[in-house]
Amino acid sequence: MDLTFSNQNVEKHNSRNWTATDDDDPNHFDPRYFGKGYSYHNPTENEIIQTFEEAKFFFDTNQIKIYNSTIGGKLEVFPRIDMHSLFNLNEKEEIMLFLKQFNIDNYKSNNLLDYFSESEEINSIEDWNENKNYVVCDTNIAIKLLPKVIGDFIPYGPILGQYLFIKRK
Repeated sequence: MDLTFSNQNVEKHNSRNWTATDDDDPNHFDPRYFGKGYSYHNPTENEIIQTFEEAKFFFDTNQIKIYNSTIGGKLEVFPRIDMHSLFNLNEKEEIMLFLKQFNIDNYKSNNLLDYFSESEEINSIEDWNENKNYVVCDTNIAIKLLPKVIGDFIPYGPILGQYLFIKRK
């Protein structure tokens, strides 16, 4: 939860109750999350923050540390920490941990293209090719592509500044 909300493509019944008017929900990872006709409550930022503050108080009281390692976002209740600092991995260890989910256990390089030979590398959103089964791009491009391609591709990443998109079957 990053506390970044948009109220586009909704029918407002009152300040709290809304209905989606399209299948392009900008507030969730998958734009189909609240699809057309789905009713939901408008998120109230101050209530959400208060709930997180209550959770932080509980965990602090019980000497449990919670950190926010999200890239971006507006939730500042928990102290921020770079995710990479939580794990003492070098780049080779990091990419091998990532590749393990694909049953790849031999190190070639830190470039995903070296492991997915059928993949196409794109350098801009305009280069997107939905006819490919595998696409590799940098994280900045991937973040912009996610809402547009999530229905047809599974995103994997970020890993060392890269994302891998695999076509859904």
